[in-house]
Amino acid sequence: MIKSPLNFIGGKSKLLNQILPLFPININNFIDLFGGGFNVGINVKAKKRTYYEKISHLVDFFNYLKTHEYIDVIREIEAIINNYKLSKINKD
Repeated sequence: MIKSPLNFIGGKSKLLNQILPLFPININNFIDLFGGGFNVGINVKAKKRTYYEKISHLVDFFNYLKTHEYIDVIREIEAIINNYKLSKINKD
């Protein structure tokens, strides 16, 4: 299973094993109406997935991931980490 890159309040990552078996086997269009961290939507086997979310920053984030190459995203994240000297022990 794929886990969302976001630690989102109300995220369903821990419930996926219980949720996913409830869906039909052949799904043409899956609409994740309250998408949040997109844990359910990204793991549902469907021909097409649609993500809806009221929080525009989340929508922007997932659109960014969708429209940029993986390596470019990783480089940008690493640049931010280096620029702000972020680490697991340097919370400030």
